[in-house]
This record gives sequence, structure tokens and C-alpha cells, in this order.
Amino acid sequence: MTVIVLANSSAMDPMQVGHTVAALYRPTVAPAQRTPIRLTARALEAYVGEYRLPTGEVLRVSRTENGLRVDGDIPLGPVLPESANRFFGEGWKEASVAFVRDHRGEVRWLQLKRYPSSPSRAHKVR
Repeated sequence: MTVIVLANSSAMDPMQVGHTVAALYRPTVAPAQRTPIRLTARALEAYVGEYRLPTGEVLRVSRTENGLRVDGDIPLGPVLPESANRFFGEGWKEASVAFVRDHRGEVRWLQLKRYPSSPSRAHKVR
């Protein structure tokens, strides 16, 4: 099955739309359900800050009650933890936000995976 999605907004995830449409006709192509886990407030606080993508776009990460919120030049909205460093948004099929620590254990990068073949790495600037 082939699904073609055209979009005129960088905020839309064509992969997600394609999977959703394909799953209407073939339920077996639908990805597995993602389940959030609980992280401590201290664990979540380590990820709060501003991250700059190579394109110059800035992502602002703030805390919410159960997870994080990603806003800025690419507003992703609320994200929930599925592991200690990987988060997903409601309705996301394959996309994720992951945080990478350096050798000292400090958070230095945010890896934004909107499409399976093209993850983007944003450097923590604040």
C-alpha cells in the first residue's frame, strides 16, 4: 500500500498522517501503543531549557505535571516519558524526543526524531 501526503506546514508530521490513513485500510500497519512511565520532578527538571537546531530554530522545553512541553519555533506541545530519556506526544506514531547526556551526566543535546530517516540534533544553549 502506498499513501502520499502533501503538507504546507512544518508542524505537521506527514509520516504520522500516512500511517493513520494506512491503518484505516490495513490495521496491521498501525504501530504499537506507547505507554508513558513516571519520572521524578528532579529527573524532568534536568531536561528543561532551550535547545538550538542546526537550522537556527529554537526549542523551549518546560515541565508539566506528568512530563514536558516543547514549544518555540517548532511547537510540539506536551510530551510524556516512555523511558528515562525518551519522550513522545499524544498521537505520535514513530516520532520521539530524546535527551542525550555528556560524559559528566549533564544534558547537552535534544534529538528530535520526526521522521524515521531524519533525526535532528539540537544543542542545549540554556
